[in-house]
This record gives sequence, structure tokens and C-alpha cells, in this order.
Amino acid sequence: MTKAWKYSLFAIIGIIFCTVSLLSGEKTGDDEFLKINAAVKPEKGTVGDILEYRVTIAGKEMKGVDILLPEKKEFYPDENPAAGKGKKKTGEEQDEDDPARHVPLYVIHSAKKEDSSDKEMTYIAVVMRLSYYRPGTFALPEIEISGKDKIKVGYKIPSVEISALNSEAQLQEIEPPLALGGNYYRLIILIAAAVIVTLLALWGYRYLKKRREAAQAIVPEVDPLEAFLKEMDDLGGRALIVNGKVEEYIVGVSMIFRRYLSRLFHFDATEMTSAEIDDTLKKISRRFNTKAYHDEIMLRFGLWDLSKFAEFTPSEDVLLESHEKTMGLARNLREVAGHVAT
Repeated sequence: MTKAWKYSLFAIIGIIFCTVSLLSGEKTGDDEFLKINAAVKPEKGTVGDILEYRVTIAGKEMKGVDILLPEKKEFYPDENPAAGKGKKKTGEEQDEDDPARHVPLYVIHSAKKEDSSDKEMTYIAVVMRLSYYRPGTFALPEIEISGKDKIKVGYKIPSVEISALNSEAQLQEIEPPLALGGNYYRLIILIAAAVIVTLLALWGYRYLKKRREAAQAIVPEVDPLEAFLKEMDDLGGRALIVNGKVEEYIVGVSMIFRRYLSRLFHFDATEMTSAEIDDTLKKISRRFNTKAYHDEIMLRFGLWDLSKFAEFTPSEDVLLESHEKTMGLARNLREVAGHVAT
């Protein structure tokens, strides 16, 4: 009988041990595979500061684990009565006329998941950005995490200490209002200054305008014929012809005569070919009455072009005769263009 009781006692103890082991295994199954760490930065702040609340869940096998993100909205004290120990009134204790009841406890600005898993472990971080708008010490909102068995998994929730912007409730200095008389005096001074600046600007504009007009009046108008004669004199055409420097003379006289036509008839002949000058002179012939001298002008250009491009060297007599005719043609064209010869 004693042995039977002993065997029975051992059997009962063994059954109890197995049962406890099985229950213990079921209870801690998720705890063995899930590691949860929660932190907030900063841990202390003032009303309205942006806080970063991070909950990291790590495990080798997280298939079936459900992580519920909170909504992005405002939360009031009566919506979350266990959120903290701040100085607040909730429910019937809160005065309906108290404007503080319209101030939320906290506002969630954003909430997202970040996956930084590797081959061996799965890491899921819930990152929340929120702000508290009431002073006190509060526990952060809990992130709902369910294990594979759909049972809620708890974790240590951090807290944050929020202080008021003006914790001592001291009155701030406010600049006293200006006297009405002072406003009028300032307005008068501003108007007077604006009038003085305007008058100075007008005087400066007229002064500069007069100086510009005077400077323009001092500069004498360049007479086209005088400029032509001076350039021809500087070229020394007759001396170049006599000394056999025909190419230098042809290039020089051709460009000087082109500049003369440009000044006289107000078109740029320096960059034109002889054919283009021919066309332009035909177009302005009615305005300047150049028809009578048109052929003679083109004869001069024809001789110069022939010498430059056809490697034809005119004789000294031909060049001297052309030189004299060019000088006479320049004087005749000046009269046609409406200038009075001096």
C-alpha cells in the first residue's frame, strides 16, 4: 500500500510537471521569438515640440505577427484617460466653458513602418512623430502588436515629460501704444521726407539731362567729305601709285570710298560686295538722286575689284586718272546727298 501511494504520488507530480511545461511553452512562445524595444527622443520637451517615438520589433519568424499603426489625428484627454499623469481634467470634472478642453493632449503627425531585416532576423520599426500640447508626464501611445495566436503582446512603454513654454506664468512685457499725436508727427515727417527725396530726384534728372545735352552740343558733326579727304591724304594715294605699291593703294582707296558712301547715304557699305552696293544705290537713287553718278561709282569699284581679285595691275597713268576722278566723284556725291561744299 505504501509503494502504491508512492507510485501514485510520483505519477501525479509527473503529470503536473508536464502540464506546467506545456502551458509554459504556449505562454512564452511569442516572447521567445519576439523582442520589442521602445524609445522616445527627446525624453523631455516643451509644449508643441516634435517627438520621435520608435518601437522596434525583432524576431526570427514574424509570419502572422500583426502590427497596427495608429491614426494620424488629434487625441484629447478623455479619448486616452490612461495616457499619463499630466495636470488635466477629464469627463464630468472638466468645465464645459474651459477653453483648455479644446486643446488636444497630443497630435500624431505621422506613423510608418521601417523594415531593416536581414537573412537571419526580421526587424520591423514603427516610427511615429507626435507633439504634446499639455504639460505633464505622459506615457506614449501603445502600438498594438498581436502574436501568431492573435494574443496582444505587451512591451514597456516609455514616458515623456512635457513642460509649459511659460511655466512660471509670468506676464510678458508689452510695448505701450503710441500716442496719437506721435503718429501724426511721424506721418508728417515721412511725407516731408518723401517730398524732399522727390524734388532731389527731379533736380538730379534735369541736371544730368542738361549736362548730356551740353556734351552732345559740344561734339561737332563730322563732315563726310572732310573725313574722306583726310583719310585719302593719310593714305597718300599718289605716292603709293608712283612708288608701285598698287595693291596697298587699291585696298586702301576701296575701303575709304566704302566708308564715305556709308556716311553719306546712311547704309553700311564696308561689309558689302560691289554687287550689293550696286543694288543698294539703285534703291536709294530716288531719295538721293544718285542715278547720274551711279555708273561712274560702279566703274571705280570695277577697276578696284579687277585689280584685287583678277591679279590685274593697271598702269600708273590709269591709276592716277582714276584717283583724280575718285576725288571729283566724292565732291559731286556730297552735293547730291544734300551737303553744301565748303
